[in-house]
Amino acid sequence: MDGDDTNNIYSSSPEVLPGEQGWWGVSASLLAKRLHLAFLKVCVKDLGVPYPEACEEFVQAAKAAYLSNYTLAEMQMALSMERGRTGVNEIDGLFSGRMMLPEEAEMRRAWIQLLYCTFHHCGLRFGQATAKVPLAKVAFDEKIQSFVGRVVEKACMGYDMNRIKLEQVWIGPIRDNFEAATFSQGLRLVYLGMSASNYHCPQELSDK
Repeated sequence: MDGDDTNNIYSSSPEVLPGEQGWWGVSASLLAKRLHLAFLKVCVKDLGVPYPEACEEFVQAAKAAYLSNYTLAEMQMALSMERGRTGVNEIDGLFSGRMMLPEEAEMRRAWIQLLYCTFHHCGLRFGQATAKVPLAKVAFDEKIQSFVGRVVEKACMGYDMNRIKLEQVWIGPIRDNFEAATFSQGLRLVYLGMSASNYHCPQELSDK
C-alpha cells in the first residue's frame, strides 16, 4: 500500500459492488458486511470517518438490502453468519476476536428496522430493484411505526431535528444520556431515510 493511501484505509469498501449505483442486486452476505462496516464507522470515532458520512453509508446499505428483497430476518441471519466481518482487512484485524455485545447487536438491528420502516412509510416498494415477488409482507414493531410516522409528519411541517428534540414529549420522558443519544440517532436516520427515498411530503402537511 502506498503511503498516500494510508489515510483512506477506513473509508475503504469491502469490494466493488455490481448493479445500479454499485449497490442493488447483491448478496445478503455482502450487504451484511457493508451494514456492519458502516455501523462500526458510526460508533467508533477512532476509525476517523466523519459521522454524517458514516450515517449516510449505513442508510445506503440498508436501502440496498430493502430494495433487493431481503427481509429483516434475512439480514439479521446474514449479519450473524458474517460474525462481525466487514471485508476490509485493516478493520477486521482491529476487531479480531471481539464479539459484539448483545446491546450493540440490538442497536444495529433497531437501526435497520427503523430505516426499513422509513423506506416503507415513504413509499419505496420492498424488493423493487429485483424481478422477484416480495417474500413476505413487511411488518414492523408498533412503537417504531409510530415513531417514524410522527417524525415524518413533523419533518413535512418544516421541523428540523433540533425543534423535534425540544418537543419530544410525545415519545415519553427520556431517562438518561443513552436514551437521549438513541433518540437523536433515530431522528437522524429517519431524516436520512426520507432523503434516500426521495420522499415528497403531502401538500396538506406542508401547508400546516
